[in-house]
Amino acid sequence: MLKKLEKISSKSYSPYSNFKVAAILEHENGELYHGANIENIAFPSSICAERVAITSALMQGVELKKIIKIHIYSPNADFVLAPCGGCRQVMVEHLLIETDVCMYSNSGDTTTLKLSELVPLPIMPKSFLGKS
Repeated sequence: MLKKLEKISSKSYSPYSNFKVAAILEHENGELYHGANIENIAFPSSICAERVAITSALMQGVELKKIIKIHIYSPNADFVLAPCGGCRQVMVEHLLIETDVCMYSNSGDTTTLKLSELVPLPIMPKSFLGKS
């Protein structure tokens, strides 16, 4: 998976920070959906790799509740790269709380946590909480 992430990170548009990030969603059927961060000179308009992958999959009609893992990597990170708060919230909204979040460093270190461990008290839509 790390080789695929490295290739995807080369598609990052990050001329301002020079910090490339790649994300891959792994569907239970084995299909992969990827994204890389896309910056904008007005940084609030930038979009993280995780959100690119999720929105791309959504636009392709992918049933995101069948995503079993999301992989996150940056060739610039000599530490295990965790998703930002905004991406964590988007993941909570679209993926199952039991989804594995696999985070990689450029040295090959890996940490895998459940989304529920990254976001222990999530803000979730009522439909996710079993309420109508």
